Amino acid sequence: MNRRFLQILSYVFVVALAVTCYFSVFPPTGGAHATADTQSIMPADKMQELVDYCKAHNLYAHRIIIVDFAIRSSQPRFFVVNTKNRAIELQSKCASGSGSDNSYPPKFSNEPGSNCSSIGHFAVIVKRRMNTRRLNSFVLNGLDSTNSNAHQRGILIHPSHTVDAYADSANALIPASSQVSSGCFAIESAAMSKLEAIFAKADRPMLLYAFF
Repeated sequence: MNRRFLQILSYVFVVALAVTCYFSVFPPTGGAHATADTQSIMPADKMQELVDYCKAHNLYAHRIIIVDFAIRSSQPRFFVVNTKNRAIELQSKCASGSGSDNSYPPKFSNEPGSNCSSIGHFAVIVKRRMNTRRLNSFVLNGLDSTNSNAHQRGILIHPSHTVDAYADSANALIPASSQVSSGCFAIESAAMSKLEAIFAKADRPMLLYAFF
């Protein structure tokens, strides 16, 4: 090999090593690039329990939405999981309902007018335009006693420009405001676009499981 070729080879090796080191320290956090294993957000036995729940309730079992309210709103806590390869295909920050007022532990409620987030199993049933904004959203039905009023309360998954503004902040909590969420799952716009593409492939309602 000539000297010039060895220099190029050495340069390529150094660049590749630098890129590898960077991503080991700063893993991807954007919704479109999330590929971490689901063990980081939920034990394997609980994940299997959710898959079995989907099959028992005629829900789409290939992908499941998981929202972990034990994670503060300063960090991604809305995830779409591929149940076949156990990869996290999408992640996003997600606002709490304004009735929670950024308290910790959060305040949850199923009561109309509470403006609080609810937990439990939800069916993501249809995409529609929001009544108050020219934005797409997903309508939810609550399947448990903890969220049975979700449809009556108008609880949706929808994008939020406020959540977008906090997407790159690792420390600041998303403000608890009725302009952001009155109990809805308000997420990043980029994540919403990705979720629309995922939902379009589902042949039945998807499961959203929110917990604390």
